[in-house]
Amino acid sequence: MDDKVIKSVRRVFEIFEMFDSVRRPLPAKDISDRLGYPLVSTHALLKSIYLMGYIDFDMSSRCYYPSRSLAAIVDWIPDFLDHEKRIVSYATELNEKTRETVNILRRVGARIRVVHGLETKFPIGVASQIGTMMPILHSLTGLAAIAGMDPAERDWLIEHERTLTPDNVIDEKELNSILHDFSEKKAAMRCDLLVEGIGAICLPVKPSRSSEVLVVGLAGPSERITENEQEYRSTLLDLATKHKLEIAETRLV
Repeated sequence: MDDKVIKSVRRVFEIFEMFDSVRRPLPAKDISDRLGYPLVSTHALLKSIYLMGYIDFDMSSRCYYPSRSLAAIVDWIPDFLDHEKRIVSYATELNEKTRETVNILRRVGARIRVVHGLETKFPIGVASQIGTMMPILHSLTGLAAIAGMDPAERDWLIEHERTLTPDNVIDEKELNSILHDFSEKKAAMRCDLLVEGIGAICLPVKPSRSSEVLVVGLAGPSERITENEQEYRSTLLDLATKHKLEIAETRLV
């Protein structure tokens, strides 16, 4: 993959960063001088950004400044980041109460990736490694990530993956059973699904004002997960309420 940044794209964001630094309207000449851009190129960039509605122009002062439209397209970010902080706090308390490994995972295409992990406090348990990737249709965490999708979109993804990676897809009966558990119980539990001897209970949660689903997965030896299923499930759901997390709804049809 080419890792070079397109010059015009870089300059647009450098203009926005400059406004964040000075925090006042500026004429094109000042912007050109501050950033070392040719004045003609600066005028062209500013005109394009203005026509898209992301900066405004004051005729009397001949100055540009960021518009409300620019603020509006990113005003969800503080809520989103606050929600992710709450998920981390939730995972931390979940780890303290259950003493099991707790992972936070995010869907990446047709796989699911560990983005935050807390190791078990038991002498024997499941290791957590940030960056670990698992197939989305052969792991409980992966299925949790797509459980809340629109059913038509989810069915398309499942069929697509069945065609591309038939070895990484669980059988249809088990798949439907897991989706039904997410629909009825909010959190689903399975053992020995992806790795023999390992069990997990997963809960899909949604950041505020976002359609993305993050998965909180509690993992441990199958025997211990099975023995403590009801207690762990209750803890997952009770703490989600305590930390004000929105649980992703699973629609079957």
